[in-house]
Amino acid sequence: MSIFNPAVDWIMKMEGGLHDDPNDPGGLTNLGIALARHPNMTADQIRALTVVTAAPIYYREYWVPMHGNDLPEWAGWVALDCAVNQGVGEASLVLQRAAGVVADGVLGPETLGAVAHARPKQFLAAFTAERDVAYSASASWKRYGDGWVRRAALAALEAVAYA
Repeated sequence: MSIFNPAVDWIMKMEGGLHDDPNDPGGLTNLGIALARHPNMTADQIRALTVVTAAPIYYREYWVPMHGNDLPEWAGWVALDCAVNQGVGEASLVLQRAAGVVADGVLGPETLGAVAHARPKQFLAAFTAERDVAYSASASWKRYGDGWVRRAALAALEAVAYA
């Protein structure tokens, strides 16, 4: 069974509903889908998103690029959350650094194999630490850092249930 559905439901709850924080580089956001990251969508389309209409966006734009179906469920959970919150590029690097492979942003057989052979709890701890390091380099760290770190820890705790 793929953990995509329970993971995306949890992520959408973490992301919350419609908001437009002027300090958030994502701008207008609904259920974690930000207008700034989805230039093919209009503000009205963002506002109209529901759990049902947002899930395919998560699948196409985050789950597939992170090779969610090829990862152990526990790794897929945190990889998806990281991709949504930090971007696919950063999430790919975080995944590789946690797996101990060359961090080139290309999720190929070496990365997927290293994650598949990792000890889940140790990997999740390393993944969370790598997320936190990446967060701390953000210009928005002071404003959002505490929430980001809590979210990364909570995602890892949720993922443990699938280890």
